[in-house]
Amino acid sequence: MRNSLLTFLCAAMALGATVARADVLVSGTALIIKDNTDSTKRKAQFNSKDPTFTVGSLNPMMGGAFLTLSSRGCHCYGPNHTVCLPDQSSSSWFMPPLLWVPKKGGSFSYKDKALANGPILNATLKNGQIKINAKGPLMDYGLLNFLGQASGIRASFTVGSTPVCALFPGTQGKVKKDDPVKGIYSASKSEAPAACSDPPSFCQ
Repeated sequence: MRNSLLTFLCAAMALGATVARADVLVSGTALIIKDNTDSTKRKAQFNSKDPTFTVGSLNPMMGGAFLTLSSRGCHCYGPNHTVCLPDQSSSSWFMPPLLWVPKKGGSFSYKDKALANGPILNATLKNGQIKINAKGPLMDYGLLNFLGQASGIRASFTVGSTPVCALFPGTQGKVKKDDPVKGIYSASKSEAPAACSDPPSFCQ
């Protein structure tokens, strides 16, 4: 009887748990960030359409998921932004498990129209694609007067202990706009990074 109970509990844990995987490195289709002094106008979108990416054991319904945006660079001060010091811009936003819904083919979707749990409006996780949209006052990734985007921005989507990472623009991608005065950054078509880590700072 005891052995049967232990077997049942082990099987249940195996079915329910998200199995840890090594860092997953993916190419980036687009990263768009719009900062604004009016916090209601802030927006961000991360999109990866990497054909090599598979959902596999990743299950955000078990413990939720995080989107983290991070970069290293210079924060410039003064009337002409002539005083620049090394700084880091980083934000991490949680998507609770109860708002994730399973879809066909082992995929998942997330919706929070009221933004009651953070700035993430919606997200899609499926084989070959991760897409996340964020907006509103809780989106606290700073771009205004922050000149740290030249070396790139890391976008990581973490489920359980497994981060899925992209780096924009990489060496093959394109920066469409990098305007610290207007607080806008847009990059596309980056290759998968060599590691899941922040880009080096260019601020000296």
